[in-house]
Amino acid sequence: MLYKKIPAAAFAVVLFLSCATAVKNQQGDEVSFISVGGYAGSIPDSEIADLVGYRVNLPERLGAGFSIANRSIGAGLSVPVNDKDAARLSPVLEKAVLNKAAFGELAEYRPYRSYGAFYSSRGRRGNAIVVGTMPERFYEAVEERPLKENAAGAGIKISSVSIDGLNADLIEYPPESKQPLCLAWKMNGTAFMLFGLEGTALTLREASDAARDVIRANRR
Repeated sequence: MLYKKIPAAAFAVVLFLSCATAVKNQQGDEVSFISVGGYAGSIPDSEIADLVGYRVNLPERLGAGFSIANRSIGAGLSVPVNDKDAARLSPVLEKAVLNKAAFGELAEYRPYRSYGAFYSSRGRRGNAIVVGTMPERFYEAVEERPLKENAAGAGIKISSVSIDGLNADLIEYPPESKQPLCLAWKMNGTAFMLFGLEGTALTLREASDAARDVIRANRR
């Protein structure tokens, strides 16, 4: 299996990439949902499904001229932890991306694996789309709920749009954000998020066209 770790600078985006989403626990202390990721190279979707535990199809091409560049497998914890525990658990979580034994060591933190892909286009400036996926039940805990609870205070607008007959969340970030919008939807027990990587200012139509290709590839 081809696999290499992504440089930390590439992790400052949503979902399957390495990140720590901060929330407050019942005592009012700040804790985080932590996750890590790595390049999966040219592994077929069928082999990745055996590893991550769910099946998705990420098409080779999206929208107007975006082609798949590489794939990413990640792992995360659905139980938030404090900074001390995050430092202690992160090395184990990195191993858990591919290692079943390490994944099992994290059972009390309800670990999950995620899968996504980068798409590039030579024909435009700012040339990367990211599609991330993860099991729906974990997405609701570590991404959707914290985002919706904190959206107003962060200047984030969330509305609903229809794409190929499927309802999706349109997440619009403040004007100063380097990630203007994101589309998120659920199907077949899996959550999907699609957005332009930093520097790629997708329009809603471009994002919707790309999302439509993903949706059609995963209809059963």
